[in-house]
Amino acid sequence: MRSTRARVLFGLAFIGATLAPSQPVARGAHPGADGGLTYPVTAGIRVHAITANTLYDLALPGARDVAWTPDGRFVAYSVPEGDAPGLYVADSAGCDVERVTTDAADRAPNFDGQALYFTRDETTFTLDYDWDAETSPVTGTPEVWATDTTDVAVSVLEARWAYVEPPAETHPDEHVLLLDDIFARHSTVEVFRSPDPIGGIEWSPDGSILAFEASPLDGGVQVFVADVTADPIEPEQMTDGSQDASSPAFSPDGDTLAYLRGSAIVRLLDLATGDDVFLSQQAKGNLDWQPIVVPAAVRPTETSTSVTLDEPSAGPGLHAFTVTVDPAPAEGSVAVTIDGAEPYPVELEADTGIVQDVATLDVGSHTIGAEFLGSCPHLASGGQLTAEVPPPPAFSDIADSPFRDEIGWLVGAGITNGCAPDLFCPNDEVTREQMASFIARALDLPDASTDYFVDDDESTHEGDINRLALAEISLGCTPQYFCPNRPVTRQEMASFLARALELAATSVDYFTDDDGRTHEPDINRIAEAGITTGCGPGRFCPVRIVTREEMAAFLYRALN
Repeated sequence: MRSTRARVLFGLAFIGATLAPSQPVARGAHPGADGGLTYPVTAGIRVHAITANTLYDLALPGARDVAWTPDGRFVAYSVPEGDAPGLYVADSAGCDVERVTTDAADRAPNFDGQALYFTRDETTFTLDYDWDAETSPVTGTPEVWATDTTDVAVSVLEARWAYVEPPAETHPDEHVLLLDDIFARHSTVEVFRSPDPIGGIEWSPDGSILAFEASPLDGGVQVFVADVTADPIEPEQMTDGSQDASSPAFSPDGDTLAYLRGSAIVRLLDLATGDDVFLSQQAKGNLDWQPIVVPAAVRPTETSTSVTLDEPSAGPGLHAFTVTVDPAPAEGSVAVTIDGAEPYPVELEADTGIVQDVATLDVGSHTIGAEFLGSCPHLASGGQLTAEVPPPPAFSDIADSPFRDEIGWLVGAGITNGCAPDLFCPNDEVTREQMASFIARALDLPDASTDYFVDDDESTHEGDINRLALAEISLGCTPQYFCPNRPVTRQEMASFLARALELAATSVDYFTDDDGRTHEPDINRIAEAGITTGCGPGRFCPVRIVTREEMAAFLYRALN
């Protein structure tokens, strides 16, 4: 039992001598020296700043035994149940989480300046702890520190450790709490023995007092403290025996002892006055005291995420929506889900907490969900919207059109409302000014402050014509002229769309009737993109005028 522990003992003696001056948290060592009392709750781990009377939760599900590093930068905790049991280590914000063991029996974590100790059954193991690490401070694989030894607690300041020996040959019916001096051989001192298990071992910050849970002669479990500087050491029961009491934890200034009454009630015992007060009844596991409360500025921020449709329109097609994250993070992304499909990421606008996107929705009910991940995956917040897309206006003149669905999409996307009440005029020719409005609305082009052309001043489409010119989708029919009332040919339509969508060039010549034409490269680009298949086998009919129903089909294919 002793051989492995003796080997590690020498190594830790050197470590203790090297690191001890910088690591202990002495009485009154920092402002608000009560730190943050920590205990598992349903949501994870709760940190309760006693003096400030504030609390916040680290979303670390399943946590039970809790232990902070001496500097309060990391917390270890056990997860005894679920699909991924074992010991975990998280940063003080609860965001950077690492699973360091995989055994459900691992419990009672405890740090010194160089190692994480824990108990598995009746054996104590250690993992290396890197004091200077910014992330993932616990490394390596568990090594046996000592067999037949449990619940190790180390006082770096006093260079001593306490541990429990379960029943053995020398004490077959008793558990024994012992002390060892790191530097002195043959220095083992007995503190307490009991026929029932002893645990919850906790050193006071100055290393002079040892607290633990054990069974008194009249049964149950109570909290004891022992002045280990006294000779002999005489443990004193600190709780009144009316209910079980366990898991003692000293405040960083050493003036208060927190403990569990029953299985869930947290109480605070003032060691100077004896005042014993209620704090919480939500604890789900053992207590520990974080030496320094994490400043609010670096704690993970809980957010709310909402989804709204932007001016919902009728009919199938593109529907714009907005996701808002509150409070607005400096950066991050949301995962958007449309009708239960695979989520896709969309970056938030910097410092606004807003993201805008569009979804292709048919007539009927749809669900748009969004989840903000931020920098802390355990605090993901989500929201969703159930939207009803109504059918498009009933045009009386499209019953025989082969492009009825595409016309419905065009109306639903807010690109057009028809040519008159109840009419779409599917066979009317599309003029250049109408084409400008179709494209400007479909692509939501920015407004232009420049008046680019002299022949559109009387046109209701002038604003959209200028938006098209600003985007360099059209430079007009001649310098300073747009020819707004001239019908659009199929070849001109090809160039409008190729420039608007920035389609890639192709070396394939798809049609035979456009050879040598100025628009031929753009015709091939929209064919390559699947926006057109021509007007017949091998033909595009480049000079034929585009109708309104054909324009609906071209735009639908281009944007879907």
